[in-house]
Amino acid sequence: MTHTPIYLDNASTTWPKPPEVADAMADFIRTGCASPGRGGYRMAVRSAEYVSRLRSHLSRMMNAPATERVVITPGATDSTTMAIMGLFAHLPKPTKPMRVVSTVLEHNAVRRPLYLLDQMGIIEWVQVPCDNDGLMRTEDVLAHVNESTVLVSMMMASNGVGTLLPALEVCRALKDTRPEVLTLVDASQTMGVIPIDVQADNIDMLLFPGHKALMGPTGIGVLYLSERATGETPVSTGLRVEPTRLGGTGGDSGKDSMPTKMPARYEVGTHNTVACVGLLAAIEADGYPKGHDALAHERAMCKRIIDHLTDHPKVRIVGTHDVSNRVGVVAISAEDWAPGDLAAALDAEAGICVRSGFLCAPGAHKALDTFATGGTVRMSPGVYTTDAEIDVLLKTLDTLITR
Repeated sequence: MTHTPIYLDNASTTWPKPPEVADAMADFIRTGCASPGRGGYRMAVRSAEYVSRLRSHLSRMMNAPATERVVITPGATDSTTMAIMGLFAHLPKPTKPMRVVSTVLEHNAVRRPLYLLDQMGIIEWVQVPCDNDGLMRTEDVLAHVNESTVLVSMMMASNGVGTLLPALEVCRALKDTRPEVLTLVDASQTMGVIPIDVQADNIDMLLFPGHKALMGPTGIGVLYLSERATGETPVSTGLRVEPTRLGGTGGDSGKDSMPTKMPARYEVGTHNTVACVGLLAAIEADGYPKGHDALAHERAMCKRIIDHLTDHPKVRIVGTHDVSNRVGVVAISAEDWAPGDLAAALDAEAGICVRSGFLCAPGAHKALDTFATGGTVRMSPGVYTTDAEIDVLLKTLDTLITR
């Protein structure tokens, strides 16, 4: 039997997209998708204008001090690698490893570069634990920052369980207590629903994708780099982000070395201009909830799930039950069900699309005691999720779990 999809995997990628996204991308492909910054003819100039408009929107969203501080990347994982490996991979092994503080909840996009650098002896990777609700306090993080700390890297919200972390509070505190420490914030689950001000929040590096709450297509991400991060205003540790991807930039083509200007120093090769056009259309579109309204709707859907399952004898809700401390994510484990099997059964029974397993966050599952059982089933409503769809989800879960 074929079911109309009930899409509850918005923490991976939001869907459906506003209709303006596909329309704009298709129109761009049909009417001339020349490479931006690679020619002076009108079609190429038009492509460059799309990229410029997008960069301006993104800059305003985060209150960047200048639009050129905003680097457009192939995705948030690429942004993460550029930031972390750009800071450390070019350095010789130090006599004493430099401390990097992150959390047990981080995504593998952050964990794996830090693990590699720790294994190489370049950094000492310290992971701040969470409590049984998947939460932590600002002071818990700051307690791990010492005189050898050079970077604090935190996500704003856990992709695995949805809990909010005090990343912005930590960054602001470091401005006064440890001004030499660089700050990296992963806003993959929050950009577009929680306000961010890179200047007021003391953020040196901010990364996020275009395909989640911003409602754009896949294949595009963002990395903000402050003047401290690029070494234009040096920090006392001497660290700066060096380019990790080298090649053509459309300018300074007569030189063998990479350009020094932002953002060209970090934007190599042809932009995914089709994705840029799609993200621009999503940002400029009206007719769907954004920002606080989007988060409020998703939290309301999550509250229905949590309230229904809280007293279920065979279900554990992982993380805090307080939706005010969550983004739009609920993760569960169910007695007698492997996460992958339950996710497959939800799809087979009612066309319900959810994510299962470790969710690229093994540290979270080890910390919250779901690693040995194969992770969790994650449900993440979106701005288009309806009460009727949640009704079907809850009814189907009741039927499956009580079998």
